[in-house]
Amino acid sequence: WPGVTFTPNQTRTITLMLIVGAGVEEGEYVNQTWAYSFAINQRLSNIATAKVLVTPDPLFQCSDLIGKVYDDRNINGYPDKGEPGIAGVKLVTARGLITKTDQYGRYHIACAALPNRLHGSNFILKLDERSLPSGFRTTTENPRVVRLTEGKMEKINFGATIHRVIRLDLGPAAFSNTTALTPDSLKKLDDLVNILNQKSSILRLAYIAEGESPSTVNTRLDTFEKQLRRRWKQCDCDNYELIIEREILWSTSANEVGKQPRRLRRD
Repeated sequence: WPGVTFTPNQTRTITLMLIVGAGVEEGEYVNQTWAYSFAINQRLSNIATAKVLVTPDPLFQCSDLIGKVYDDRNINGYPDKGEPGIAGVKLVTARGLITKTDQYGRYHIACAALPNRLHGSNFILKLDERSLPSGFRTTTENPRVVRLTEGKMEKINFGATIHRVIRLDLGPAAFSNTTALTPDSLKKLDDLVNILNQKSSILRLAYIAEGESPSTVNTRLDTFEKQLRRRWKQCDCDNYELIIEREILWSTSANEVGKQPRRLRRD
């Protein structure tokens, strides 16, 4: 404002109405103003400041996240018609924010993130499997990662259900040498594949070690799993993702005749 006259020690109030430009990031900014004389080329007053807080617009800048935790009864990884939601399941973001599903298994995270306005940002959401009902396991990827775009909504669904768990005990007798399976064990692999193909299942391999080194035990389990997965693909029955869990039981005392059964330490 040119031509404004100031007397000594006079205070003037200047009110501005500003519009935040499209290139301004959210955060706190400081506006400054002062009186300046072009005649003597000198500032005549103190520098007045005013803080301005720019907050994100919930409609155009925030990204909402919605989704559902459902009972994946056919274990196909997709929420099909008739599959109900699971209530009370805890979901956690990478920043530590926690939400729970409602009675229908649904959740909503308002303004989950402020993505990069140029190329978006990744968002990570993890289902806390400890909050699932007893016996339930996830059937979908966990945690999930999605790409958020400024001002748009994204969806993440999680599937979980009660699996049939098949436990198979293994030991040194199943192997002919350090790693190779015996012919009898290879034959029984085909029977195992037929059992697994009857219904969606989780296979738990329990190896009872009898003095072998940890590296030998893990190598034997790797060999068994490799042979099993090869037959699983060859039988053309991979209508679901076969999950294989491992459990190693270490012997802590000899199992001699006439003595008490050996004690096992779980790994």
